[in-house]
Amino acid sequence: MCLFLLPAWFPYLPPVKTNGHEKICCNFMGKERRMSQTAEQLHRVGLKATGPRIVMLEALEHDRSHPTAEQLYERLRQHYPSLSLSTVYQTLDTFLRVGLCHWVPGADGRLRVEGATQRHDHAICRVCRRLFDIERGKDATLSPPMELPHGLQVTDWRIEYEVICVACQEETKAGKQQAQISPKPKK
Repeated sequence: MCLFLLPAWFPYLPPVKTNGHEKICCNFMGKERRMSQTAEQLHRVGLKATGPRIVMLEALEHDRSHPTAEQLYERLRQHYPSLSLSTVYQTLDTFLRVGLCHWVPGADGRLRVEGATQRHDHAICRVCRRLFDIERGKDATLSPPMELPHGLQVTDWRIEYEVICVACQEETKAGKQQAQISPKPKK
């Protein structure tokens, strides 16, 4: 069993008795999970299970919006006012290095992260730059080379699709229809 101290701001539910054993749960924005699961996940990659790390890992695993560090900070500071933006940046950097989260390209050029652990790809709308998660099929057989030129070693890979999303397609259609309806200016 893993024991660690959490700061006073950590979301805490009283211990729950299950089959005579006590389990402690955390409640992140309405989602319950055993703290020991998150702590074990951190320990597996060689990290201490600190309050900010647990809260951030929980947030990333439940947030599918590919937040920037600033967005993650804004969401968390509402519930954890002692959390600093510097801590968020440092923790994200650590999570990226050990593989607990992944960076994704953002339309604005800023670092965006995701905590989704299941393998998936991304589609980016070339008009509005919205980012979509694309689940990989079970029969996906594409595999990358183990090594790239210049001695680069492949550690992970994903496919990025350039698309036009449904909303942008509809907007384009509506614009074309409006142009056909509008009377032509007289010369």
